[in-house]
Amino acid sequence: MELVATLPIWKYSNRKISIDDVKKLEVGYIQRKFNGPFEKVHRFLPFSINDKINVFGEMEKYTIEITEQSFKSNLFNLKWNVLITKDGFQEEFLIEDKTKVSTNPRLDYHKQAASYIFKKDAFNRTCSIFMKESNILCAEVTIEKLVPMNVRIKVKTDDLTSIEILGIFYIMNIVY
Repeated sequence: MELVATLPIWKYSNRKISIDDVKKLEVGYIQRKFNGPFEKVHRFLPFSINDKINVFGEMEKYTIEITEQSFKSNLFNLKWNVLITKDGFQEEFLIEDKTKVSTNPRLDYHKQAASYIFKKDAFNRTCSIFMKESNILCAEVTIEKLVPMNVRIKVKTDDLTSIEILGIFYIMNIVY
């Protein structure tokens, strides 16, 4: 399955990002979410101490909500809670930032009994998603154009949904 999306140039933008299939038909959306009016005004300051990154999106029968954990739990490495709703049934998972060098970002996504690694390679403009235990390539996100950033998502297995992949890639793109 292949999907295409255009990410905003300004990382503080909260406009809806349309997720299109190969035929240019909209199948869903994703957007950055702010918790209140203070956070919306706070993003215009040159320094932001308490800049939370939250994402909300919908696609077909899936709804995803990614929320950053509290300041205390994010002291050493960033963590997000992922809440996926499918037909009224909710599941909660965890994303951890395992980046050591900012030019090579890496996020670990813990879903049920499996763990997935999101590795972003800035030099060849790809983000590869692997299963941690078996190194099987589950999906790939390719950056086709930098300004505005057009991305193509290729899902190779049924382990992850495309809304999860794009949501986590969007988080990774905002942070790094």
